[in-house]
Amino acid sequence: MSVTLHTENPSEFRMRNVQVFVGTLDMDASYPAGGESLDSISPGLDMVVVTGGTYVFLFDRATNKLKAMKLAGTTPNILLTEEGAVDLSAQTGLQYFAIKLNE
Repeated sequence: MSVTLHTENPSEFRMRNVQVFVGTLDMDASYPAGGESLDSISPGLDMVVVTGGTYVFLFDRATNKLKAMKLAGTTPNILLTEEGAVDLSAQTGLQYFAIKLNE
């Protein structure tokens, strides 16, 4: 029910009105319906890009959550949202890049 962030070498950069966060994260065995909260990185993120793993991860700005998507296995391929109770613990070492605009 949480995302493990690796903060041994935290990378946070500030440039005028922008904060940039870079790091890695691990998913766990209890992916919640609606996505994983990224409030532990920073509340109110504006953009998040996650690379690695066997899922596509989309950021929901309205909820500050990371949603796991998988290919449906159809032609053409479409993405399906995982709806909770899914073991994503094999999704480790995912690299993320996040931006927060400070007005």
